[in-house]
Amino acid sequence: MKLRVKVRYFGSAKDDAGTDREEIDLSVSASLVDFKHALYEEHPALKARSGNLLFAVNQSYSNDAIKLSEGDEIAVFPVVSGG
Repeated sequence: MKLRVKVRYFGSAKDDAGTDREEIDLSVSASLVDFKHALYEEHPALKARSGNLLFAVNQSYSNDAIKLSEGDEIAVFPVVSGG
């Protein structure tokens, strides 16, 4: 079985992905870390900046162990610093 998540890209992550949104199919027991592996396989440019990306699941920052559910929305955006 598979589950489908919605992905939204912001800032330079949008440029690296070549789109501002898409849907990705994952295994039914997928966690955020499983999503990241699938994401980096699909978009190697994002893997190159993986240490500088933030992820939010359903508008909340999430750790890699969180289990994903059908229809979850994952936001991917670069770390932003200001001064």
